[in-house]
Amino acid sequence: MFAELLKKMSNGVKLTDLEKQSLYQEARQIEDAKILSKIPFALDGKIGGGALEFPIDMLYSNVLTATQASITISVPSEHKHLLVLGAGRSTSAGNAYDAILAQFNGDTGANYTQQWLRAFTTTVDAFSFTGMTEARLGHITQGGAAAGVASAFMALIPHHRSDYFKNTILIGSRTGLLRVDADMWQSTAPITEIKFFPATASFAAGFLLSVYGIR
Repeated sequence: MFAELLKKMSNGVKLTDLEKQSLYQEARQIEDAKILSKIPFALDGKIGGGALEFPIDMLYSNVLTATQASITISVPSEHKHLLVLGAGRSTSAGNAYDAILAQFNGDTGANYTQQWLRAFTTTVDAFSFTGMTEARLGHITQGGAAAGVASAFMALIPHHRSDYFKNTILIGSRTGLLRVDADMWQSTAPITEIKFFPATASFAAGFLLSVYGIR
C-alpha cells in the first residue's frame, strides 16, 4: 500500500483523505521500526545493552506472612538516595496508630532529632524532639482498629552517603490522619544498615515494606 500511494503521488494523482491517513500511519510504522532496530534485544525478548536503564533498584520488598518484631536491611554503596514505601498494621491492641522507628548502622544512642506536623481530622498540631534514640520512617495502624484500616507511608533519605548529617522526609496517612515528619540522624557516616520496628508491639502479618536505592 505504501509503495502504491507513493506511485500515485509521483504521477500527480491527488490522494483522498483516507489514503492520506493510510500513508501517514505506514510512514509512522516505518519510523518506529527504525527506532526499534537501534535497541538491542536479548534472545528472551528483553531490552538489554543498557539502552533503557532506570536509575532505581529494589533493595528489599516483602509482605510479612507472620508477626515480626523488626526488619533489618543492608544498604549497598552504589546509590545516592533511598526510598521507603510501606503499609499495614501492628499487633498492638490499640485502635489508633504508631510510628515505625528506624535506627541507622546499629546506632541506639541519643543522636536523632524528630520534627513532625500532624493533621488529625480537623485538628493540626506540631512537635519537636531532640536527643532521641531513633528516627521515624513510617506509620502503622494498631491492631485494634476496625477491620480493613491500615496506614500507608512513603519516606525519602536523600544523599545518604554524604559527609553531612542524614535527613529523612516522611509522609504518612490513614483514615482521619495525615502526618509529615522531618527527622535527622546526627552522623556523618554513610548509611549501610537500617533497622525498622514499630514503637509498640510488632509488625502484623500482611505488613508490606519496600526499600529502593536511587542511583
